[in-house]
Amino acid sequence: YITSGYGGVRGEMLELAEDGRSVTSRWTDGDLDCHHGGVIVHEGRVYGASSQNGDGNWICLKLANGQVDATTAMVGKGSVTFAEGLLYGYGEKGMVGLMNPAPDDFRLISSFQVTAGSGEHWAHPVVANGRLYIRHGDVLLAYNIAAGP
Repeated sequence: YITSGYGGVRGEMLELAEDGRSVTSRWTDGDLDCHHGGVIVHEGRVYGASSQNGDGNWICLKLANGQVDATTAMVGKGSVTFAEGLLYGYGEKGMVGLMNPAPDDFRLISSFQVTAGSGEHWAHPVVANGRLYIRHGDVLLAYNIAAGP
């Protein structure tokens, strides 16, 4: 699956031939036009933030056919990572959100605003060893997200 926030076909699912020499388009979509934040594939669905199409809404597509399962505002246009069955989004206006990827309950669980650092909020969030890492300019923030005391 490829996507672009720069016009034309917004997203396209490609199938690689067995011999690896060609690709065939399986479907295209006009909804998920991810600009710079990447997408996550989880349990047969593609998750990501739209750019110009939907004003930063987060979209859940069926991987099999590109059909939109759910759309919601979340944290605005931005980047995403996945850990422990949840999506972590970082919007370009500094909002960080924990998101439920269930298509029948696609929603923001909790969120907070990044206030440290300066410049664009374009870095990708990273989860490692029970920590959520967010970079904003020359500042690296680390949040303990591990379960338990």
